Amino acid sequence: PHLPATHRRTHPHSPTRTRTHAIHLLMGYLLLALRYVGYAVLFTFATVCLATGLFYLAELMEEFEKLTKKVLKYSIVGIIVLHLLLLAEGFPVLYVAVGVFTHLVYFAMLGRFPNISLTNVLFLFSCVMFVVDHVVWFDHFANHYYPFEDIFAFFAVCMWAVPFTLFIGLTSDDTDLPFTSVSASGEVSHDAFGKKRGKQNRVVSLFNSIKLKLVGGGGSADSVHYSKSF
Repeated sequence: PHLPATHRRTHPHSPTRTRTHAIHLLMGYLLLALRYVGYAVLFTFATVCLATGLFYLAELMEEFEKLTKKVLKYSIVGIIVLHLLLLAEGFPVLYVAVGVFTHLVYFAMLGRFPNISLTNVLFLFSCVMFVVDHVVWFDHFANHYYPFEDIFAFFAVCMWAVPFTLFIGLTSDDTDLPFTSVSASGEVSHDAFGKKRGKQNRVVSLFNSIKLKLVGGGGSADSVHYSKSF
């Protein structure tokens, strides 16, 4: 007997069912590809925004050097006080002592800031203490439960704020920076070793070097200029 149309079933290997499965499979792959493209675009925008903000912050620190040093000084003192207050919450004395000592090392670096050589013994020792500080606090938070927001806030304020600011505020000799010169005839020349013209922020010089390699540079006649725009 013939079944009504509503009760008819499509054969599992029928062409219609096969086409539907293929379309669903294709749409799944397209959506997956779209998702990864979206992640790539988001990552690109986030990277550009971070680089732009970092460059702008470095320029501000270069422009207001004394104010930056003063902010760093009071920030270190405040963070040391925060470490001491953690003792009242039952945090390990040894871990708090490591955090305090690390920031005392940062404080000692302020005497030379921002003209700190990357090969300076104090700078290298501060890098070692930065790693040690992270190891001990990672160990503490791995064995004691705290909300993620609390852990992130602790790391951002008590462990990353000062060293990050110190690092992007470092300066270097302009002799290390490439520059572009333009003669009166319009010839452009790139020189990697210019005459010393004072100091420049390392982050700013890094971005200027990248810009020079990517898009080149220009300037007025018979002049040598250092671009400070990203």
